[in-house]
Amino acid sequence: SQLGAQTLTLVASDPSGATGIQRFDLHVLPTNLPPEFETIPPVVVSAGAAYQYAARASDSHDAVAYRLLDGPVDMRIDARTGLVRWQPSIADVGLTFNVALRAEDVRGLFVDQTYQLTVTEDNESPRISLQLGPSTVDRGQAVEITVFATDNVDVASVQLTVDGTPVQRDANNQAVFTSSIAGLLPVVATASDRAGNVSVANKTLRV
Repeated sequence: SQLGAQTLTLVASDPSGATGIQRFDLHVLPTNLPPEFETIPPVVVSAGAAYQYAARASDSHDAVAYRLLDGPVDMRIDARTGLVRWQPSIADVGLTFNVALRAEDVRGLFVDQTYQLTVTEDNESPRISLQLGPSTVDRGQAVEITVFATDNVDVASVQLTVDGTPVQRDANNQAVFTSSIAGLLPVVATASDRAGNVSVANKTLRV
């Protein structure tokens, strides 16, 4: 095979018999073929959610660089890794965007990947967890209340009330509550996201 490094020798002579010799190496590459995309893009994203697509194209011999040819205004692609990022807003709900990516090797051959990306309304409510420790206390005894909330897009707010009175949580999502009255006190945690979806968790504190 003549692929790889080859050493060439050139000899030049004049009528008097004087000669000159030059040697150099020539690197012979195989026939160049364009890259091929190996990944399939997600084509639906919820408004407010971060859109990410790790595009990947392979080339048998060359490094590949990526470019975004078409897409929403704020969409970006990492030229080295192919990671596509975009942050759709509520204003994009119901819209469909044409997206075009290009993977190009160092010798100029390329392949394009095109698809349509649709933005849907976020209809998924936050997930909320409410814990009391303990759930039965004496009057004047402190109880620790823990609230955790997660969402597929983003949690906009979390509220905690005991017997209708708002209770502040600390940076660890915990609150300490002490009651001076006896009875069954409702503990309510409410979480909402930016699309207005709401989840509620209820417990009863026995004092």
